[in-house]
Amino acid sequence: MIGVGDEVAIAVVCLPFLALVIYCSILLRRKYLRANSRRKLTLQPIGGLSSSYNISGAAMQIDARQQDPPREPFNYADYTCPICITQIDLPVETNCGHKFCGACILENWRVWRREHIGALKCPLCRTKVRMLLPLFSNNNGAPVTAEAQLRHREVINQVNRYNSKHAHGRNNIFQKIQKLLNSQGHEVADFRKHHLPQIR
Repeated sequence: MIGVGDEVAIAVVCLPFLALVIYCSILLRRKYLRANSRRKLTLQPIGGLSSSYNISGAAMQIDARQQDPPREPFNYADYTCPICITQIDLPVETNCGHKFCGACILENWRVWRREHIGALKCPLCRTKVRMLLPLFSNNNGAPVTAEAQLRHREVINQVNRYNSKHAHGRNNIFQKIQKLLNSQGHEVADFRKHHLPQIR
């Protein structure tokens, strides 16, 4: 009598789970993109340039009525960093909306990495911090010293490094699939042991 091979049983059990994981990750990615599409970059005419550009024959018009209203610059004096309890310096916002000094949240991340794996948890609400958003720029009117430029560059580099490791990206889907397959491996073995007849 011919029976069903182990590889067929594993494929029958694992493929629907794999399809479900891929489907869920696509839905999560769409949700993430929709949430971040609210933060659009607007095109502003520069200097004496006109507000219409010709790109390979197709004219692209920039209509001032369609642009988002200009954002007010971040006012440093309005916020206190909850970590160092001083006026916020080089502010960084987490995906949960809390604002911290860039150096403070990055130092918190350095300490976190020594004992934990994965994304930092927000010091205020304990939500996983998947993305850090710098709220500062070079053109805030203050005279810029070499030391300030160095701190600015270092915070930007560290924020980019954090985001590349923990923001939703193409690597996360493979990590989720690997985790699912690892966890399902034990369940498949249990299922085979208890529910499939032994073929001798």
